[in-house]
Amino acid sequence: MVSDDIDGILAVMAQRRDSVEVQEYACQALGHLAAANDANQRAIAEKHGIDVILIAMQQYPVSVGVQQWGCYALGSVALNNAANQLTIAEKHGIDVILAAMQRYTNSTEVQRYGCQALAQVAVNNAANQRTIAEKRGIDIILTAMKRYLDSKEVQLCGCAALANVTATNDANQGTTIAERYGIDIILTAMLQHSDSAEVQQYGCQALGHVAAYNDANQRTIAEKGGIEAVFRAMTQHSHHEGVQEQGCSMMLGCMVYCESARPAIREGKAVTDAALSNFPNNDCIRWYHGEIQI
Repeated sequence: MVSDDIDGILAVMAQRRDSVEVQEYACQALGHLAAANDANQRAIAEKHGIDVILIAMQQYPVSVGVQQWGCYALGSVALNNAANQLTIAEKHGIDVILAAMQRYTNSTEVQRYGCQALAQVAVNNAANQRTIAEKRGIDIILTAMKRYLDSKEVQLCGCAALANVTATNDANQGTTIAERYGIDIILTAMLQHSDSAEVQQYGCQALGHVAAYNDANQRTIAEKGGIEAVFRAMTQHSHHEGVQEQGCSMMLGCMVYCESARPAIREGKAVTDAALSNFPNNDCIRWYHGEIQI
């Protein structure tokens, strides 16, 4: 029984707090059990597993393994779970994640799973988005992406984190990300990892969120070749639904609110037509496509 597995892991973590190895491997195991599993996420939280993970990370700040897998576990527990997002924030989990990333700037895996955890804690949660920004989390994400440009995983998780932190948050869009050259960093990630559909998807999403209702950011994206970058992503990954949906969304945002971008977007009409042709049952693509044609 998986529930018994969770009970056993948490019991061992409580009994063997003196063992860094036990805490490391137990965090990894909890992360695997929670990943994309609603029942296990709820069980871990109900059994105070979030507290146990945070205690391990705070007790062993000098263990890169505990920090790496602790971030992974927190991200897995938070994924699409609003209650667990709130619990992590209330127990200062965002501080713990950011502290791990700041301590281990030389660890690709801590940066990867730290960005992933921030992305999962921030998605559809305005309070956590604000908290991450107030605690300099956006700077930490951007620093990770600049340092590990060759890491597809860091770029993917970094773009996802930026996309989620900026969603519905005007201050994070303009004041923080754009002023810290975040648009350049997203575009660089997309260029460096053009073969990765996932980097392209979350890169498009991040650009779309940064651009939303922000004229200055829309102009910056257009001036820096962002529209062409999105069209390249959509063309290269024409059969990836996520890339097509996020690409169309970004195009619509720039076209509706940035007049200077409209000619370039209209020139790429064949790309958005192909998106609709390949995914005719995707409601978002259908709507975006219809609006872009206006």
